[in-house]
Amino acid sequence: MTGFSIIIPLYNKEKTIRSTIESVLLQDYPHFEVVVVDDGSTDSSAAIVHSFSDSRIHYFKKENGGPSSARNYGVQHADNPWILFLDADDKLLRNALTTFCQAISQHSDYRFFSANFYINSDNRSCLFSSNYKTGAIRNPFKAWFFRQLMPRAGASIINKEIAISYPYQEFLYRSEDSEILFRIFRSIPVFRLVTPVMEYHLEHSVESKTRSSINKDFQGHLDFSGPKSLWERICLYELYVEAKNNYPDEVGNVYPDMGKRVFLKFSYHCAFLYRVFYRKLQR
Repeated sequence: MTGFSIIIPLYNKEKTIRSTIESVLLQDYPHFEVVVVDDGSTDSSAAIVHSFSDSRIHYFKKENGGPSSARNYGVQHADNPWILFLDADDKLLRNALTTFCQAISQHSDYRFFSANFYINSDNRSCLFSSNYKTGAIRNPFKAWFFRQLMPRAGASIINKEIAISYPYQEFLYRSEDSEILFRIFRSIPVFRLVTPVMEYHLEHSVESKTRSSINKDFQGHLDFSGPKSLWERICLYELYVEAKNNYPDEVGNVYPDMGKRVFLKFSYHCAFLYRVFYRKLQR
């Protein structure tokens, strides 16, 4: 019987943690545990978690170390073979675990599944991508660039063995999901599901904002060296472009030689223009 460990990093989310946990407890698939990792909260978040009496909720508290540290800690304390990371301000849809369970049963060769999701912002909700199709992803970097794949927290599951083999980099406080995905994409096959499974609440997200230093952001650690596919390099270059906007005073010191990468810049802009044109065709 398939079991899931829902790992929720928690840091001062007293306004949202109740609804996040409730969305898990309302799942129509019962075989799961909720691993709440309190990363040194100073508000009433802990009291809210303790107000639940469900025995499937396991609460752990540790010193503040950031979201990457909390997720790694949660994996070490997870008892089930499948891991789902869920931010403390997002919600699972009722059918999420059933959707993943069916996918595991039908495609047992895969250990990483990614589903569609809704983005909620300013009281509006929209589907992340209308280009999602159920099936194996041949080129995850290309799919990621064209927004046909986005295995964000809450919308993807990973086998526990893979989660242990690919831990989060604990010095990263932003874009840590992208960093781990880049490593996974190189060697772990991804199976995509068209069904939406969660609600991503953009207005509550704190870690999506830029950090005080580029060193705490994956955008400050982009590695263009070594044997990488063109599409991986294009994805890295897009993060570099974002870094120029997010950290204009630091990016030049971190990437002093980017001006010499003429072919990569040309390839990125060609791919970007095609993406814009492709989106217009889809409307």
